[in-house]
Amino acid sequence: MSLTCRGLYEFPREFKYPNVDLLLLMNGDESVRFPENFYENTEHLQVIAYYEMSYPLLPRSLKCSTNLKALCLHNCKLMFNECSFIGDLVNLEVLSFAHCAIRKLPATIANLRKLKLLDLTGCVDLHIDDGVFINLKRLEELYMRVSEGKAVRFTNDNIEELRMLSSQLCALEVEYVEKNTWPKNFSFKKLDKFKISIGCLLEEEEYDEKCCFEKTLKLVTECSSQLEACKINDMFRKTEHLHLQVNDMIGLEDISISPYGQRSCCSLIELEISNCVKLIYLFPTSVASGLKKLERLRVWSCSVLKALVKDDGREIHSAGEMIKFEKLKFLSLSGLPKLEILFSIENVVDLPQLVKLEVDELPNFTSIYPDKNNGCALLNSQVRISKLEELSIKSMKNLKQIWGVSSGEDDNNNNMSTLRKIRNHLEELEVRGCRSIEVLFNIDLECVGQVELLTNTTLRSIRVVRSENVREVWRIKGGENNYSSKLTCAFEALKWIDIFNCKRFRNIFTPTNTNCKFHMPALTTMRIEYPRTIHSQGKREMILEGIKVFTQLSLLSQVSSREERDDSISTVAFPSNLIHSFHNLQQLSMESYDSVDGVFEIESSPAGGREFVTTTNNQKPLLPNLQYLHLQGMHSISRVWKCSNWKTILILQNQSSFQNLTTILIWDCKRIKYLFSPLMAKLLLNLKEIDIFRCEGMEEVVSDRDDKDEEMATSYTTTTFFPHLHSLSLATLENLKRIGGGVGAKSSTGITTHDQFEVFFYML
Repeated sequence: MSLTCRGLYEFPREFKYPNVDLLLLMNGDESVRFPENFYENTEHLQVIAYYEMSYPLLPRSLKCSTNLKALCLHNCKLMFNECSFIGDLVNLEVLSFAHCAIRKLPATIANLRKLKLLDLTGCVDLHIDDGVFINLKRLEELYMRVSEGKAVRFTNDNIEELRMLSSQLCALEVEYVEKNTWPKNFSFKKLDKFKISIGCLLEEEEYDEKCCFEKTLKLVTECSSQLEACKINDMFRKTEHLHLQVNDMIGLEDISISPYGQRSCCSLIELEISNCVKLIYLFPTSVASGLKKLERLRVWSCSVLKALVKDDGREIHSAGEMIKFEKLKFLSLSGLPKLEILFSIENVVDLPQLVKLEVDELPNFTSIYPDKNNGCALLNSQVRISKLEELSIKSMKNLKQIWGVSSGEDDNNNNMSTLRKIRNHLEELEVRGCRSIEVLFNIDLECVGQVELLTNTTLRSIRVVRSENVREVWRIKGGENNYSSKLTCAFEALKWIDIFNCKRFRNIFTPTNTNCKFHMPALTTMRIEYPRTIHSQGKREMILEGIKVFTQLSLLSQVSSREERDDSISTVAFPSNLIHSFHNLQQLSMESYDSVDGVFEIESSPAGGREFVTTTNNQKPLLPNLQYLHLQGMHSISRVWKCSNWKTILILQNQSSFQNLTTILIWDCKRIKYLFSPLMAKLLLNLKEIDIFRCEGMEEVVSDRDDKDEEMATSYTTTTFFPHLHSLSLATLENLKRIGGGVGAKSSTGITTHDQFEVFFYML
């Protein structure tokens, strides 16, 4: 019988179910009341289970003490004095106080001579009476993992009793934290399931792929001989998750079983090594070749580690044979200042299933992938990786490049092979705190020699954080004379580009030849965040962080930098020849981008004049998926949209450009005098919110002052603008004259809005 007690205040007094053998009650608070004779008419009851019950009624009748086989309390509140009578349930085989925060295990538990499973998981500062374990001759499973970081207070008698039990246990979860409680001469031969820590608490991490390791060891000690005294290293062969922090360990064989060979760690699925101050290498080749099940490897804060694998002079099977980590999916290396090479061997090392690589604080490497002119690559030519999906690079202070750029015809094949692997599988790229790198993708068309390598169908996100010298994401050079028509660099799956706190960043890409065009049809969000010092009204400096901005960004122009810009030349963030590359862009935020006088150009600007070019691109809608536009601190812009022939645009575009734009925020843009022309307003049918704040030059929200085609403008003077607009917020606009400006002396512009339209004015 299974009952939920949520909302129940009292059980019926006539609760008679004499044939019930299992009773499960759950989800009851302290208001639930049980009749005193609750268990009197349940003589066949064998299993009682309470889940998330406040103060459950525990069985005390003689009938229960005879027949009850299992009592399971999970996440229940208990009174300490309620546990003593449990010793009367002499036929119990299963007793669980899991996650009940039990603090005392009374001596009466020793009466449960038939007990096979005792679960104290989630105990807090547990005290165990001496003699509790001495008579539990049939106990097979014991679970004692603690909660709230408060370890079990083992006495010497407790430890000795556990030693005597150890030879009969097949499952054990326990944490030996204090050195005087460490086990000695325990027998772990029968253990099939275990989670044991020595010198620390067990702290399980949650991974993307949720795994439950039933054979876990976490060992922290100053001296490896202490582990040998515990005989815990006898369990290495069947351990699946091993975490080691052993100060005097030079290599893994120092604490492993003897003889040390291929099968010494053959069951490992996850290995974590940390804070081993004398560790020089991890495995010899003979052991590395036996790690057939290893899926996750993490090594961090080992100050003298030089290599993961070293040649121990033993032949694997034959000279030069490949070492293959067949199932390794995740590799994380962090805080290894002396690491010189991953695999100090002559054999080829294959990582066929590696999908995620994290590297952090590895100062000896200047490149991730091999390069002819760079001998300090993390993944040198002997390492084969074919399925990498996520690459995270952090605090690599000497890193100058990620992908090797070959030079010379002999290296073209290697270069193409590397780029092809990137193209086929890489989905996420993160670069954080790398102060020497200037560019993420450095593509030399003269070396590649294949147009197909400029296409990537898997890369979804690029994130660059606190890398002060990064100037651009893509840098393309060469190929001016090799192609008769324009090339397209297509990143078809790319959705996110995030550039945060990179002081010298200037460009998303810099194609220095006119034959190359970028295509990113899936891009939805580009963000650049840059903490900048500003002066508030009180003349105090403050730091703005966490703002979605484009900072000092010559975003889409083919000029590498605008630091010496000619003010007489009109520049825009999104020039007309590249604006179509961002078809799926949904959010755009720009701040302190002083290199331009406009944001969107809806025409081409050839030398000699501004002539609208009616190409196939002009007939495509402009940024049809853009929903959110935020401009802040753009002191040089005078207009958001720049176009000299709106009549042609309206005819070609058929009102589909910017059709999903719903929100426009314009803050602290000093030179801008108006936001829309009447003709531009015709395209913004779905606009819902406009917020203009501290724009001292703003005179009108809608104005025709720059529309050259007056006849076209006047023809729309009585048409409804912004039919879905419900919020217009105007604040600190000292020169604002009107919302809808005139289009001449003969008529005025009318703005018809949503029925629930609200206007907010502050300090105008």
